[in-house]
Amino acid sequence: MGTAANIANTMEFRVALLDSSSKMLMATRESDGFRLPRVRIPKWTRPAEEINDAVRQRWQLTSVVLTFLNGKDGQATCAVAEVIAPPSSALSHGLEFRSIESIDTGELNGDERASLHGIIADHPASCSPFSRLGWFKEVQDWIQSSVPERAVDFTGDLRQYNAGDTFALVRLSTTSGRSYWLKATGEPNRHEFSVTIELAKLFPRFLPPLVAMREDWNAWVTEDAGAPLGGTQDLGILTGAVEALAELQLLSLDHISRLEEAGCLNHRISLVQAHVPEMFAYLEEAMRHQTSTKVMPLEPSRLREIGGIVDQAYERMQELNIPCSLVNGDINLDNILYDGTKFHFTDWAEGGIGNPFLTLQQVIQHVTREGEKLEWVPRLCGAYKKKWLVLLTERQIECAFGLMPLLTMADYLYGRGDWLHSSRRDDSSFQGFARTLARCMDRAAAELWSAEVLQA
Repeated sequence: MGTAANIANTMEFRVALLDSSSKMLMATRESDGFRLPRVRIPKWTRPAEEINDAVRQRWQLTSVVLTFLNGKDGQATCAVAEVIAPPSSALSHGLEFRSIESIDTGELNGDERASLHGIIADHPASCSPFSRLGWFKEVQDWIQSSVPERAVDFTGDLRQYNAGDTFALVRLSTTSGRSYWLKATGEPNRHEFSVTIELAKLFPRFLPPLVAMREDWNAWVTEDAGAPLGGTQDLGILTGAVEALAELQLLSLDHISRLEEAGCLNHRISLVQAHVPEMFAYLEEAMRHQTSTKVMPLEPSRLREIGGIVDQAYERMQELNIPCSLVNGDINLDNILYDGTKFHFTDWAEGGIGNPFLTLQQVIQHVTREGEKLEWVPRLCGAYKKKWLVLLTERQIECAFGLMPLLTMADYLYGRGDWLHSSRRDDSSFQGFARTLARCMDRAAAELWSAEVLQA
């Protein structure tokens, strides 16, 4: 039973391990021919990282994933990876150098074979920046040339957290103990490049040190800037992070136009409020598609009540005249880094201009996940308030604190708003996500109404 459960919670990948020097695949010899090696990784994890780990553990090879090839059902079942360390040790672990043509016909379909031939030949139609053989060595050379003031000697310790034709997230370690991060983004997050570069220029104290950038790759390199706060159990450190967030937002007030020109998204509450009727009409639709019987769907009449309260909450927040600042619509504790002295903020794909208090609420939600650490909320809010008192009155701040739980959930549901008129609205997993947010808004709306904040 345990074995069956483990298999159900894992995914099997064929791995096309390419040796860049010989342009050959590394395959296993079976009785009926040559096959691609297999690895099994946990579901709901980062596939590139897990595949590289499995290759390292099983064959003592260091690899970097270039791309994933989709099967007939659109599911990625084959990972293409480049071996970036000498492969001699692998030969004693059952792997052999073979050409693509020698691989069993049942192992690779026609499209997969064509893709592999294109990658080996470096054919432009088959190779995007990070699906090319040799791109990782090019990154190492790029970093070394970008810091001529010191020697950069890389170790074999690399962590690849994201892989794709135009996406990359890799940490490279060096013998000095210093680490570098490469990040690249494609559609729909290409703007993260220009946003991050602009933020690093304007607020270098709050972002990881920028080492290099490449517009043709839409990529940038930063120095390691500390450990992420995910799982932090230190109230003092979290309080410092909230203070740093407020300081960054206050500094951003003089640079709103530059940030928008760089690609920051429009997260103004007036925009989201204008779409409240559409959003709640969608929630009624999503509730009609609920199949689970664990909880009852919210009735249309209750959803309309919640929508009305959300609209009133937006009106009340507008009346407070809180200036729009830099916000992050998808902030979490893992993209707040702490080096023991300073806090740095990363991952700006959802960076935008909006109400600053909604970003604070997202941080609080991550701190109090699963109903834990609720007693820390007054301290965190107090630290944030102390910073904003240079611009706002205590009454404005306290009222914003009361409104932000409900409005943050509405803002999170809206996101970029593109789903309202796309096929994503019909996706069952997104509908489930929307129903969950609706129930959270139900509770927040009831609490807000009972607190009489809207009647004040």
